[in-house]
Amino acid sequence: MDLSNRKTHSSGHSTQGKSSDEFKKPNNSKGENDIVNKVNISAALGFLPNHTFSINFKGIGNLHRVSRVAVTSKEPGVVGNGFDLGIKTLVVLLFLANVAYQFAAYFTGLISSEFYMVLGGKDKHGFNIVLGKSIGYTLLTGGLLTFINFMLGMIQAKSRMGLTRYTHDRYIKPKAFYDLILRKNVENPDQRITQDIDKLSASYMNVFSIIVIYPVVAIYYTVRTWLITGYIGPVSIYVYFIVGVIVSNLLIPMLASKVYYQEKSEGYFRNHHVYTRDNSEEISFYGGEEKVKNEADRSLSSLFKRQKAVAIFTVPIYMAYEFFSYFGASLTYALVGIPLFTGMFDHLTGPGELSSMISKSSFISMYLIYAFTTILSAARDLAYLVGYSVRISQLWDELETINEDATNDWVQESPEGIVEVYNLSVESPTESTLISDLSFSVLPFNNLLITGPNGCGKTSLIRTMKGLWKPTSGTVKLPYKDGKMDVLFLPQRVQLVYGSLRDQVTYPETENESNSRFADGGDYNQNVRIINILKEVGLSHLLKPEYHLSFIDKNDFSLNYNIETSPESVLDIRHSTPTWEEILSPGEQQKLCIARVLYLNPKYAILDESTSSLNPQAESQLYNALIRQGITLISISHRESVYKFHKNCIRFDSTGRYDYSEIAN
Repeated sequence: MDLSNRKTHSSGHSTQGKSSDEFKKPNNSKGENDIVNKVNISAALGFLPNHTFSINFKGIGNLHRVSRVAVTSKEPGVVGNGFDLGIKTLVVLLFLANVAYQFAAYFTGLISSEFYMVLGGKDKHGFNIVLGKSIGYTLLTGGLLTFINFMLGMIQAKSRMGLTRYTHDRYIKPKAFYDLILRKNVENPDQRITQDIDKLSASYMNVFSIIVIYPVVAIYYTVRTWLITGYIGPVSIYVYFIVGVIVSNLLIPMLASKVYYQEKSEGYFRNHHVYTRDNSEEISFYGGEEKVKNEADRSLSSLFKRQKAVAIFTVPIYMAYEFFSYFGASLTYALVGIPLFTGMFDHLTGPGELSSMISKSSFISMYLIYAFTTILSAARDLAYLVGYSVRISQLWDELETINEDATNDWVQESPEGIVEVYNLSVESPTESTLISDLSFSVLPFNNLLITGPNGCGKTSLIRTMKGLWKPTSGTVKLPYKDGKMDVLFLPQRVQLVYGSLRDQVTYPETENESNSRFADGGDYNQNVRIINILKEVGLSHLLKPEYHLSFIDKNDFSLNYNIETSPESVLDIRHSTPTWEEILSPGEQQKLCIARVLYLNPKYAILDESTSSLNPQAESQLYNALIRQGITLISISHRESVYKFHKNCIRFDSTGRYDYSEIAN
């Protein structure tokens, strides 16, 4: 049984086939720098005995916290019915399977010594028995490893589901993710949710089971090695690994910073090409290809220098790696030579017995080396897990703080059912005054236009009215209906969603809300309403099936493409968000947003430059549709063409002052 080359399940982070992203030093905050970068370098180079690791033991509490959330999760999909077992049950099965595997591995490892015995003695009957046992042990070992990997896969999937939903419940809620991005105390929350949780889920339970089981395994094989070779055997193996760890700690820091800067250069190089891809049209219009190419070549040259430095400083590390890789097998046979040449095997009479004892002794020594390798590999993986758990816990802590502070008591319900602003003052994040002591009210059908120079605070006003920004003073009163704001805010940047044309129009209404809205007529009434609205805003061409055919990605199985000839069926053709952005021009996207307003039919709608990409005729068509439906409008715009649709105007200057006047139409 050649353990030196055996691909095992013991390490949750096998070094084979890893992407470079897994080993680069993350852009961590101060609290995360305790996860030493040399862990990553050692893993990347695949050292056999000389793993280096440094665990932030304060982070063990974070790991316990995250693991507890995963194991105790009651989220749908984590806890099922029947044979769909919960994580706790899977953990017990995983532990028992690992214990059973150790027994199976022991008997499988000794089977070669039995082969030497029967082959040396030319015992045909015994050979058949040993061959049958070998096949049985191999099937058992393979079956247990398959079962262990299956359990790990199920635990990973269920843990990821539980941890991600736990995070979603705290992250995707009013104000939470907006404030998180605004505060910038926790960088890359998307990476923490999509990658860190997945990586932790992939190996945390396997690492825990190894840490529990393998120290016992190491003790057992230490005793067995001692009985065969005396104290020299286990002491030699212990020294072998201690020397390996020392060598790693001496050599790895030489390379750590070089790899870090190489990965940083990789990021810059990759970002430059992402920028080129996303701005291809603008670059072409400007004729900036030569400038962009020069920047790309400069970034590539910097990356090339970093890669050369890594190659140079890798030489001594790979020399050590090759030595330790081959010396492990040599050490095993050297330890077998001790009892052989000191006469401990002299009582063995036949060549078969001697060969059998050599095979048995070498297996036991090699498995002791393997046990140490597994423990050190698990310790390295534990350092990874602590790093992931620190990042996940930091996100949870920040979200907890945000949700505790997520009060927008300056936004209140208006008893009169109108929009009212009293003595409102707003500052920018840099504490410069944007709005000073603003007061106004908007009665139904008295549309209000807000205008002024760029950066004067127009968008900041509606952020404050929505409750996203906290004012320095003042209150906002808005109409409510069924416990929710009866005001729809249309931000300046158009938001298209992943889904169908129906989803684009009904956003952000949920399916339950749609069913309640059309309780009498069901889908038919909703379809008729959406179709009429799309025609009213000038998007009737989107109801033609052939319009969507060239944009369909048939390899995306999350989308449904049962295209029929009726407009109702076209409403449910699904596209990804980038595809919708490709299908619709900027003007069509703005028309679609106005269609949302008409569909949702709020009492008030606040439009931030919502017709800036439209010609005056299309703009007039949309404003007239909103006014006919009785929606009172508060518009932010620079265009003179919208004045005629409003009764009053607030004009800001660049100092926070404003002028309120009636528009003479």
